[in-house]
Amino acid sequence: MKKRNKGQCYRRSLDKVLNEGLAGRQFHLIHSIAVGQGEIEGSHHGHAFTEFRKGGQWWVWDAVTEETWPRDKYYAEGQITYAIRYTAKTAAKLASTLGTTGPWDATIAAAVHTKAIPKNWPMKKAGRRVKL
Repeated sequence: MKKRNKGQCYRRSLDKVLNEGLAGRQFHLIHSIAVGQGEIEGSHHGHAFTEFRKGGQWWVWDAVTEETWPRDKYYAEGQITYAIRYTAKTAAKLASTLGTTGPWDATIAAAVHTKAIPKNWPMKKAGRRVKL
């Protein structure tokens, strides 16, 4: 995977899911923990991407590489170890309410060493855990 938009996955993935998902297309925002490749080989890090359904199959669009992958292959190649799925409507509400493009889940936030999360942070019930 080429890194074109390094460090912009949360913002670019949110933009994509809002543009497509709120237009009625079946797009979901995914916040995840992945295992790094290349210069960050082996490190766990937070990552965001979108999933969409096309031709009866689920696909992933990666905002960093701007590449599209079959979902199962993407999860395997990226070594996705934890993921939360958000609908476009939920993602829009969280981004507006929290003033950030993510991560919104405490497990992912802890994995990427972000600032301390307030106890009243409404993350637990916002998204749906992806079965890996």
